[in-house]
Parts: sequence; C-alpha cells; structure tokens
Amino acid sequence: MLPPKTAPPAQLYDTLPIELRAQRQWVVYRNEKRGGKWTKVPYTSRTGRRADTTDPETWATHEEAIAALESGKYAGIGYVFSEGDPFTGVDLDECVTPETSAVSEWAWEWVDAFASYAEISPSGTGLHIVMRGHTPGRKNQRAGVEAYSSARFFTITGDAITGGGLRELPDRQDVLDRLATKYFSPQQRRSAEPPPTATEPVDLEDRELLEKARKARNGQGERFVALYDQGDYLEHASHSEARHELLRMLAFWTAWDAARMSRLYEGSALYHVPGYARKWARLGDRECRNAITATPRAYRQPARAGKEDGGELVHVIAALKAQAAHLAWEGRGGPTDSAVYNAIVNISATYGSMAKKGIIVSADLRTLALEAGTSIPTIRKALLRLREDRNLLRLSKKSTGTRAAVYLLRYPDATQGLHTNLCEDYVQPLSQLRNPGPATDKEFDKNGRKLSQGTRFLLRRLGKLSALVVGRVAVAGSGGITVLELARALERRPYNLRRTLKKVLDAGLVVDDGEGRLAAPSNLEQRLRAELEASGCDDAKRRNAVRYTREREAFRTRRGRGADQGPTDEDMERERLQRVQDALDVLQERGTGPAMILRSYVAGETRCFEYVVSAVAFHYGCASSDTWKAPVERAVELITEPRSGRIG
Repeated sequence: MLPPKTAPPAQLYDTLPIELRAQRQWVVYRNEKRGGKWTKVPYTSRTGRRADTTDPETWATHEEAIAALESGKYAGIGYVFSEGDPFTGVDLDECVTPETSAVSEWAWEWVDAFASYAEISPSGTGLHIVMRGHTPGRKNQRAGVEAYSSARFFTITGDAITGGGLRELPDRQDVLDRLATKYFSPQQRRSAEPPPTATEPVDLEDRELLEKARKARNGQGERFVALYDQGDYLEHASHSEARHELLRMLAFWTAWDAARMSRLYEGSALYHVPGYARKWARLGDRECRNAITATPRAYRQPARAGKEDGGELVHVIAALKAQAAHLAWEGRGGPTDSAVYNAIVNISATYGSMAKKGIIVSADLRTLALEAGTSIPTIRKALLRLREDRNLLRLSKKSTGTRAAVYLLRYPDATQGLHTNLCEDYVQPLSQLRNPGPATDKEFDKNGRKLSQGTRFLLRRLGKLSALVVGRVAVAGSGGITVLELARALERRPYNLRRTLKKVLDAGLVVDDGEGRLAAPSNLEQRLRAELEASGCDDAKRRNAVRYTREREAFRTRRGRGADQGPTDEDMERERLQRVQDALDVLQERGTGPAMILRSYVAGETRCFEYVVSAVAFHYGCASSDTWKAPVERAVELITEPRSGRIG
C-alpha cells in the first residue's frame, strides 16, 4: 500500500479558513511505516524533532509549516486541536470515491448539516470537517467516525469541497451533539458501567509482572517493550493513542488494579515524555478507568461479558456447557469423558482465548486430573477418546518437559451430527462413579502379598454403565422409563443391562414402580453423594489432590528452577553465553555442516546468512532458528576477529 498523497502548498494557502491559518498550532508530518501500516507522525517545523499534540512549544505558525513542507522533507502539514482554541475536527472515513471524488450520501448529510469548512483527506477516501464547538475525544471505529477538540492533530490538504476561504468558522455545537448522540452514545453507556474487580489477586512483584509482559507471545511482548521501555508510538498518530494501548496492557497484567496501573505507568518511557507528568496528575485516574472499561479480560481472571473477545468467550463457554449436558456420552468411557471435557471447559473459562475454529487453552495433566477428580492415566485415555472418537477436542501442540499441552476446543457447531440425546440431569456425581474396585475383606491376596488399604472400600463401585443408566432414568422424570426404552436410549440390548439394573436397584439409585417402569428416587443426589464417599471416590480425589500438589511443588526444570518460577537475569545471560559458545564450537569444528556452510558464506559462495543460522539450529535439534540468530552472529564475529576462542 502506498503512502497517502500530499496536497500542493499553494492550495493550502488559498482555501483554508483565515482564522484557522492565524493560529500558532501547526505541525508538519511524515508518512512512516510501523507494524506494516502507514501512519502520519507529526514533527516540529522549526527543529525537525517529533511534535507533541499536548506541548505548544512543538507547534509553529502556518507560514513556518508551509516553508518546512516546501523543503521536501515532509509529506504534509497538520493542525493541532487544543483546549485553548474553540475548534473541533470531525473525521469521516471511507466515504469518498477516489477516482471521481464523489461523496457518499450519509457523509454528505453531515457536510450539509455542519455547513462549515470540509476537505478531502490525504488518502482521498475520507473527509475532514472543522467548525466551532466542543466534544470529548470520541471514535466509532465500526462507523468510521471520529471527533476531537483537543490533544489531536488533523492532516490538512486544502482540497476543500465546502467552506473554502471562510473568514470565520461557524458555531455548530448543536450538530456536534447530534453526531455524538448517534455515533458515540453506546460507548458512553459502556464507560458508565462499574469497573470489573479481580477474583484472583496477581501476587507477583512489579519487576516479575513487567518481565512477563515483555515476554508475552503473538507480538504483544514486543509492542509492550516499544511502548513501555522505548516510548515509541508504534502506528499510533499521537501520544494519547499510544498511552491508551499501554494502559490497556497494564490493565490486563494487573487484573484491573487502577492504583498499580498508575504506579507502573509512571515508570514507563511514555510517562517521561516532556510535558506529560502534569497532565497525568490531572487526568490519570480517568485514563486508568477508561482503559479498565475497555479491557474485558485480565491476567488469571475469568473473562467477563462484553462486546469484545472476553464477552464472546463467556457466551461460547456457556454454549459448550449446554452442549456437554445434552450429549449422550455413550460407551464405557462416557462418564469419564464427560468429566474430563467439563474440566477443560471450566479451565477455558479462565485461561482460554478465542481462535478461528474454537477456543485455545493450555492445561497440564495434573491440573486436569484435579479438576476432573480422576487419575493421570485415565486423563490420557479420555483425552484420546475426546480427540479421535468424539471429535470435541484437538491437540494443537504437544506437551514438553516444561510446557503444558495446548488444546483446541471446537465450537458447538463443530459437533453437529453426533448422537445428542437429552441429558440435562447428568450431574457431576454421576460422572465420578468409576470402575468397580475390590470388595474383598481379605488382608492378603492369593500370592501372599498384603493388600493395600487404600484400595479396600466398604462398597463396590457401581461402574460407568451404572452411571449412564442412572442418568438416563433421571432424565425420564417422574413418569419413568421402561427397560426397552432405556436400552434403546443407551443403544444397548436389554439383556446386557440386566446385571447393571440389579446393581442400581439394590443400591437404591433407581426404583421400580411395580408396573415395569423405572424412576429415580427423590433423594437421588444425596444418595449419590453418600455413594461417592462410601465407595472411596472422594478419598481417591483427595489423595490425588495432595499428591499432585506435592509433585508440582517438587518438580524442577532441567535448569534447576521451579516449574512456575521464571528465569532470573543471571540465568538468561548464562544461557545466552552458552548458546554463543555452542555455536562457536560447531562452527569451528572441521567437517561439520555448519562449519562448511560458514566457509561458503565467508567466501561469498552463499549470500544468505540465514543458511548458517539454520544449520546451527538443525545441528542442535531445534525446529526454529529464531533463538539461534543472535548467538550465531556473535560467534561469527568472534571467529572472524583476530582473536577467537572461548567466551568468558
């Protein structure tokens, strides 16, 4: 995409309103590409340094801006709206056809209503309208409408369609109010909602929290470093837009803690831009509240309802839970699969993120076992069935020694066509009725070995098929269900249900009305709770919780750190030096592939340095060469220098 076009300087003189040209609030700008997008960056015409839309010292007169533009160093000029002038600018996007300069009907209605100075924007596809009046800074991205009265600059082309050469701009406060009512009222209502509160505190020190933000994935870490550490505006046109994005990031990482957001922001490079400290002292609280309102999700917090991604996640999670309640969960592994699937859905409600085909969530086996109330081997089998047999889950990334596996929970419509009998009363106690355990009172087995007391229960566990039977009978309600109807619903033969029906009838979990119809007793849930406690299921769940917690605390990574403990600066520096040394060793060893490719590169036979980096990464078994680029570059520098050797 090419940068926006520039208007001729003479045109800027002729058509602009006279009282607008008289203001000392002009800047020049350059088209700069940031993050793959063209953005207009304001500069001071007198010094050539970057201008600030809140610092009048960086502004100039209209004549000075035109003189700087004629030097050929800049793409155009712009006017800065401030609290000290009575003017407001309205920006209407995607309303002009560039080839014919035809204005769309909806935009022309506003041009006619304002009856003030209006011009075509530098892109040739939008309109800028300037008038007297005041409005809070507002932006409706979906409608393509913006309006600002301060702390923003508008690019000026002079390509006027109405109001060219006006001496004074008219007062159009009534029209501005109508514009705000039509396009900005929903945003005002959302900002009036009470701010969210954290349900789980973020118990990390400020330094640790900032390091996590810097290392965030999907490019967010790099953006945080640019905004927080370097004070870069990125693709934003002004300090206020860049500040708002940084505050939204801080709102996420602090779990909507306004006081902590303010404290962390005051340590950023954007805060230390000259002239902003006093403004932050006056408007900081409001800026934090706005950022919190615009951030539906936060670190370690469940997503809350809203228009953005977090609110959509809440509704998708509710749909997945409703789907799980209506699935038949047929087969011997049905109850276990139901418990594991619901465990993943519950974890996704807090840590999941929306993707194109489903919800992405990362979870280790221990966490799933604790949530589902079963063992790790059972979790592995259930996950395999959920992926291959039931098509409810997909493994996106396998687990490694230090990272949990990543799963894709398919959206509800991805499971259409599956067997979905009504199962609304399929409650958690039913899914925890596991395989039958030993019911013997013997102290020793047939080989003379002492039986473990942990596997001796007062009652035999009823098993998974029993759970399916009880659940289907409970769904039938007070009218009951016949054995033939039950067998048809479970897709089993009546003969094969005989022993299972006898067990649940003897246990009192199902009652026979004497006319061949089966029904659930009124105290079913209490009986199930008693069964879980008596059969040892609850004891097994508590034992697993203690054991998994102890294992998690005792687990250490191969670098000697705890599983949830981040590396220190010393650890990272030590690892960096080790990578450089590893690259140096393989590049200096005769006969290795990386060494031969390096010699070819030095001789000019191979022009792409990435071949050297990829060869080193492949030699050490790394699928990605990104982490090896800097170490290999340093190693090559040491090799080509007169003194090369080991690194201290």
